[in-house]
Amino acid sequence: MTSLSSFTVGTGRYLQFDDNDSLFTVMSRLADYMAEKRAAMAESYSGNCLRIALEVAGLLRSEGKAPVVYTLSRVEKRGEDLFYGPLSPLRYRGKVTWTRHYVCCCDGQAFDPMLPEPTPVEGYTRAAFGIDIPLEVIGVLSAES
Repeated sequence: MTSLSSFTVGTGRYLQFDDNDSLFTVMSRLADYMAEKRAAMAESYSGNCLRIALEVAGLLRSEGKAPVVYTLSRVEKRGEDLFYGPLSPLRYRGKVTWTRHYVCCCDGQAFDPMLPEPTPVEGYTRAAFGIDIPLEVIGVLSAES
């Protein structure tokens, strides 16, 4: 017979399965991390998006995944100059604007705490910013890196 119990240590939530003297522990550190960041950024984006993307990538790597960190910006060439257009997340209704943003993606999903849940990569920028913006790879991280 299998029994299930759960417990919390720090910000990590653990599920413990006890199956005939076998013990398996499943960690949900990524889900907890994202929930904590979402709560902290409910009204305004108060974090460093590159740091968040790299921390998410580290959590995914620890699960044996190969996350990719992307950057996005709206760049126009105006004569000899480059113009970096504004990126305004829909969630904050104009209270926050950047010229560059970073996000971690893995297994076809974008992990950004300003969205309520992981979002398919192909629709991420439209969901986050209301427009299509090309994603540029800045790093691929494997479990072996």
